Amino acid sequence: MAPCRMAVMTPRRLALAGLLLLPGLARAAGAAAAPAGTPVMARLLPDAPPMQLRSQPQDDPERLVRIHVQRSGAAPGLVLLPSRYGGDTRLTVLPLGDRQVVMAEMDGVGGTGISQRLGVLIGIDREGQLRVIGIENLALQEAGTCESEAVLRATLSARPGGLALASDFQRRRGPCGFRWRGQPRRERWSETLVWDGAGPLAAAALPAGAGPVQRAAAAARRQVAGLLARPVTDLRPLALERTGLFDLASPRHG
Repeated sequence: MAPCRMAVMTPRRLALAGLLLLPGLARAAGAAAAPAGTPVMARLLPDAPPMQLRSQPQDDPERLVRIHVQRSGAAPGLVLLPSRYGGDTRLTVLPLGDRQVVMAEMDGVGGTGISQRLGVLIGIDREGQLRVIGIENLALQEAGTCESEAVLRATLSARPGGLALASDFQRRRGPCGFRWRGQPRRERWSETLVWDGAGPLAAAALPAGAGPVQRAAAAARRQVAGLLARPVTDLRPLALERTGLFDLASPRHG
């Protein structure tokens, strides 16, 4: 029997759904967050003065967000993020080892019954190069059919020696769940992201008994790290859809 499709969601509703899923990163331990569009000051290099980061949305000729980085004694830096629905971004300052990094929120996958928010982590490496060092899922909702729906939420916070990433996945029956042959599922895990000032963020090896969604998230992180192996400041050319990052709530994972 063909699945029962849900009503089509407009881009505005999808954007709102993604925002509602965000787990309050401004309140995360160790984070200094600001409302969307507010500049932040971050110590991106050890023993260096804080730098100002400021976002600037652009809708024409394409939707994107420019993040300007004012560097003392060096040329200004620029990070470019695609913006599926337009609008500005929220910048969050996070301590990471002997420095700070800044997380910018970005739209991920979108479509009928699906919405996602990503956290793009920005730093300056030991060679003094501005770069994106990681892209993590913050909130993902998948309800493409009325049979089941899935939500994957995550929070980032400070932890000695790295960043704590706590994830919570849940799949449950939808409005016509009597047609669903699967089983409700809950999966929770925590991990530490580390960075030594070179290349992209890394995480420890998966523990024995890791669930399918955690394994999928780890595999996506490895693929993203491959795209960020060389310094990247413009995310528009990256084929993120091929990394598995947009597919973490797929029914085949749980």
